[in-house]
Amino acid sequence: MTILLECKLNLARLFLEKSQWVDKYQIRELRKIKMNEFVYPGDVLLCHLKVKQQQEDELILSYRSEVDGRRVCVLDVVMTAKGVL
Repeated sequence: MTILLECKLNLARLFLEKSQWVDKYQIRELRKIKMNEFVYPGDVLLCHLKVKQQQEDELILSYRSEVDGRRVCVLDVVMTAKGVL
């Protein structure tokens, strides 16, 4: 797993903590991953997180990362309710 993807997982966990959903959902999978460009040391990375879908048993977060206004990575993080496979 790349550092960029690991950072997105950490951001998902932080989002859950801040939204009071930390006890409700757990990360199940990363999907629709598209990486367009390499991120170089010193680049300023801007990451947008959006709740794409929220249901009782599933939460999908959509990410878009940019450097200088150019897309470098997009993906969805799929979470399921704790106790649901």
